[in-house]
Amino acid sequence: MDRQHSFRPSSRDVHDLICAEDHRGKSPAAYVEHFRVARATKFFPHPAILSRLYDFLFGVCGLSVLHFRRFDLTAQQEQANANHFNARNFSASVELPKLTGEPCLGDLKAALGVLGTYCNEFFDGHTCRLVAEAKEFAEERSDYESWSHAEVSALAFWCSNGLAAYRLACEYDIDHQTSTHLRVQERFTLHDRELSGMLLQLSRQSWRGPIYTAQHAEPQSRAAFGGKPYSQPPTSSSTPTATSKRTVPVEVGLVVPREEDGKQSCLRFISKKGCPSTSSTRCTHPFLAHFVPKEKIDPVIKKHVQDKLGGLRSDLFHLRSEVRRDTRVSLTLETVVAIQGHLEEKLRCAEQSRQRSRRDAFAAAGVNLPTTLPSLAPQSGRIKQHLGVSSIIWTPTLSKFCPSLSAVLI
Repeated sequence: MDRQHSFRPSSRDVHDLICAEDHRGKSPAAYVEHFRVARATKFFPHPAILSRLYDFLFGVCGLSVLHFRRFDLTAQQEQANANHFNARNFSASVELPKLTGEPCLGDLKAALGVLGTYCNEFFDGHTCRLVAEAKEFAEERSDYESWSHAEVSALAFWCSNGLAAYRLACEYDIDHQTSTHLRVQERFTLHDRELSGMLLQLSRQSWRGPIYTAQHAEPQSRAAFGGKPYSQPPTSSSTPTATSKRTVPVEVGLVVPREEDGKQSCLRFISKKGCPSTSSTRCTHPFLAHFVPKEKIDPVIKKHVQDKLGGLRSDLFHLRSEVRRDTRVSLTLETVVAIQGHLEEKLRCAEQSRQRSRRDAFAAAGVNLPTTLPSLAPQSGRIKQHLGVSSIIWTPTLSKFCPSLSAVLI
């Protein structure tokens, strides 16, 4: 766009496709002059931002979602004390304002909210839903606190690329009479390959050196974007040591169970130490997930969890590779009484058998025993019977009853 508000034909075509019905048909000059002072324009009305927003020019050489920080009273005072610029110079040579400071996740969510307010006024429903989808995606990332400055910058870059893809799809649809731009909002998901690759690269870098969380530099980052810092809830993982490095050895990471989408199981979730995330399915790391493995875990994982994380949770002992079983027999009182009765019955049968044997021996010798003799016990001292020996030794007490028994003695 030049000083006379002259746009290239492709820019005009894209603008007409995504413009709101109330503003469609306006000249570029009238349109720019209106949204420069509109109430829905809550960001810094820099000419380079306004000219690129006319045809939704996001991407590497265009706008970033972080350009749409809220232009509140504090930012207005800072701008008033800074060097003045020509607010009506819409030449293509005017460069975008540089993004300074280190953004936090609150800055990104606020910027997408400001952009969404503008879209609700000046763009059609498809464009509004696209920005709303990006804002909802950023808000859901609050469950994965804390985010480092590098991660927030990468996330903002990825969101800007998504909006740039929307504009390219609009150009394609204009030339080919299609509607591919309506499906661009589907890319705002964690399963997007570009986002997964960026986060994987950042996680690999974090293993080599510490990355400080966004919460520590939040006042500085918000001051650079104007206004007061956004508040973020404190978490137990907000210290540099908790998010700077993953301490899982390679041999453990290779055997950690995975879900169907490829995410690894969070070992803290299945350990006594626990995971800082309060979600039942999501971890603070985007490449990890909270789920209980269906099969027994590998002994390597078991040893790592035992040594580093205090062992498995008490309700997950079934995941051990070896389950010890209690082989001791549990005896009840009824069982003991039954066993005692059985033993007593066997003793009575044995005693009756011995008594019958004595009677048979005396009968064979022709001895008439007193009627009380069969009831005498062998341990009474009056009769001694040595089991396993084929002889009967009589005490003197009984010799008077059987003087002729010596004939049968050995």
